[in-house]
Amino acid sequence: MGLVTKIEWVMVGTMLFAVSLWIFGTATNVVCYQNRVTIAYSIVNKCVSINEFLNPAEGEKYYNPGGRGRGLGRGGRGDRKALHEAHEQEIRQKQERLYREREQREREEKERERRRLEATREARERAAADARLRV
Repeated sequence: MGLVTKIEWVMVGTMLFAVSLWIFGTATNVVCYQNRVTIAYSIVNKCVSINEFLNPAEGEKYYNPGGRGRGLGRGGRGDRKALHEAHEQEIRQKQERLYREREQREREEKERERRRLEATREARERAAADARLRV
């Protein structure tokens, strides 16, 4: 570690100033810079219990996204149920479409195979007929 730089001295001084205001501010009721900010005194006088702090303000309700644990954010269970059902329906439609496409491909493949076998059978029959005519 080398010598303390100018920036570090400024940081130390700022920290000491802040701590001294924090410690002695309540005793002397220090007001900072033309009465704009009252340091520490206003904070100490506004101490409340944790239960009172956690209660919602007057006229406000607790923020409750509508369920247990993490979810889809704001909205009730009805919204999530509708979204879930819509998502399931979308998945079912996609599966049905893929199933129909696969069946269509299989039918086309069977048809191509049937045509290939028929062409092969016809070619053999022609070859056999040609062989009979030559004899």
